[in-house]
Amino acid sequence: MRALIAAGYRVFGVNPKQAARNREVMGNSGAKSDKADAHALADMVRTRRHQLREIAADSDEAEAIKVVARAHQTMIWERTRHMLRP
Repeated sequence: MRALIAAGYRVFGVNPKQAARNREVMGNSGAKSDKADAHALADMVRTRRHQLREIAADSDEAEAIKVVARAHQTMIWERTRHMLRP
């Protein structure tokens, strides 16, 4: 999802219950398939976009916090690995 946003695509969050209701309205059979689900979700975004929430990209500050948190986690793993060496 983050890669799609970073690439410039618009991404919408869809609640699974919303998707299930939309599938019922579309009149699809009860069987689930990836192809049918993709079609139903695309149609839902096309026709009911006003009911969906677009997922925003993270701010620069949030990205910086993620970088620091990843570095911190990596240092903890390295310290643990170093301490557990025979």
